[in-house]
Amino acid sequence: MKVYGYSKSIEGNSPLILSEITLSTNAKELREIAKFLEQAANKMDRNGSGFEHLHLSDFSTSIEGPDLIIFDEPTLK
Repeated sequence: MKVYGYSKSIEGNSPLILSEITLSTNAKELREIAKFLEQAANKMDRNGSGFEHLHLSDFSTSIEGPDLIIFDEPTLK
């Protein structure tokens, strides 16, 4: 697994490779994220190499903040 992200304080259009992430959230949001991750895994299994990515913002409108995007690892190579 690799984690990528963009910084609000560093200019540029390329994602940065992150060594760590911290989620500042609550139990309700964390459960929504867990459901989203489960659905993403299920969709990866169903679609195989046809899976590219999913956005948390398309799954949940109640979570505010940066979007969480799940990519199929081979897509990024």
